[in-house]
Amino acid sequence: MLHCNTFPLIIIKFILSMNRKVKYRIKQKAVQTDCLHLDSDSTEDSKALEVLTLIRQLTRQWIQSVAAKNRLPLADTYGGMVCVTGSHVLGATSDGSDLDLVCVVPRFVDREKDFFGEFVEMLKHCSLVDSLIAIKEAYVPLIKLCIKAINIDLLFARVNLERVDESLSLFNDDMLADCDAASIYSINSYRNNIKITQLFPDRQLFGLCLSTVKRWAKARGVYGNKLGYLGGVSWAIMVTKAFQLFRADTLHRAVEVFFKTFAAWKWNRPVILCDMKVLSLGNGGVHNWNPRSSENDQQHLMPIITPMYPCLNSAFNVSATTLRVMRKEFQRAKEIISQINEGAMWETLFEEYSLFNSFHRYIKIEVISGNEEESKRSEGLVESKLRLLIINFERQFGDLIRLRPYPRAFHTTSELQHTTLFFMGVRFLKDAGKKIDLRDPVESFLETMKTVAQQAGYDINLRISHAILKDIPKEVLVQARRKEPKKRLLEELRDDIGKKITKV
Repeated sequence: MLHCNTFPLIIIKFILSMNRKVKYRIKQKAVQTDCLHLDSDSTEDSKALEVLTLIRQLTRQWIQSVAAKNRLPLADTYGGMVCVTGSHVLGATSDGSDLDLVCVVPRFVDREKDFFGEFVEMLKHCSLVDSLIAIKEAYVPLIKLCIKAINIDLLFARVNLERVDESLSLFNDDMLADCDAASIYSINSYRNNIKITQLFPDRQLFGLCLSTVKRWAKARGVYGNKLGYLGGVSWAIMVTKAFQLFRADTLHRAVEVFFKTFAAWKWNRPVILCDMKVLSLGNGGVHNWNPRSSENDQQHLMPIITPMYPCLNSAFNVSATTLRVMRKEFQRAKEIISQINEGAMWETLFEEYSLFNSFHRYIKIEVISGNEEESKRSEGLVESKLRLLIINFERQFGDLIRLRPYPRAFHTTSELQHTTLFFMGVRFLKDAGKKIDLRDPVESFLETMKTVAQQAGYDINLRISHAILKDIPKEVLVQARRKEPKKRLLEELRDDIGKKITKV
């Protein structure tokens, strides 16, 4: 059902309390398990190790089962690797961080039949698995599950080997030659994270600076690549690049260098950490980012290039709208850092962006489902495509409107339905609202989603409408309010930000 009319030229003034949140923790006792940085005194990190061990055990059992069904010699052990990637490798975790894993399997294991078939069923029957959803239609297909209150993103990569031993090195580029594109993306999520940490000489300072930048990005609503902002690997590449250009030996200086660098960055210039290796492996049709030979690469607005072959743009989802938003936020952060140098408080940098305190009009996207499992599937699918709605608006209206996509889902529930809501702030240039009819880009997006849902086998009830403040559900406004940061955490930030980082 579509509700979309021109926005009424009504201005409603309202103020929502701007809550602020920043968390900061220096891990005193770090241990390393497969480049997994954990606090040995942390209950949460101990659970992460237990979960990792369980996933590895289940993976090996599953691969042996697949080997038996393929009538392979059962006397052999076919192994299987589960590699840790993401924030746990980069040393930039926060409370509630997902555990990102890559499952590397031998050539006889099939993604569709075995990974999304038998392995999903095995996990569902494990008593420790609280929830599970298979996302086959994602750019990089994955299984999302929760064990012991830890959210896990599990990727799949198949290599052309009869068995996969724990000693297998994933840094041999020749190994990618016979991989499909999705397997290459999965393996490179691990390879790129390891390479980034090698390019930054001080691992402790890198982890602290990246954690600080990510917390800032989340607070300011510019974290997450689905809507066209930046994901973890992009932020990590940028932190490393800033350090390559301007050295720093304190966290204060590292954060200052980061924002000064990217407040002034000219985005026709790619962010590249090292020379791109040129190989001809014929691997899954995946090649280095090259705007000279690829028309698609020429369209990229914010090229942030991964360091391992094939070197790709990690920010290919960025649109003109989200680039404009991020540029504004970089400039704001740069100005605040200058004020902090004069004695201002660090809390200002991490002040939560309040969408509902910044716009008078909104585009409301509602995903209505009958149960929680269906709601999670539909939410993920719609969120992954919302950038197409943004592009539709850009193409039709250009600079006549300004959008602020908000990378956060809100939820309301009743006995009969679960509703996920996304919002975009919208502002017209002077008098433009009288001329603009938003129906065409919205209807085009709905047609796209109808096709996507059919291909994925989903039945999605999607509604897009305009909204003003009184149309925003009270539950959403409550969810939008953040808790005040703990004083102790802010004190640690102020105390530690200027200290020299000592290597451990």
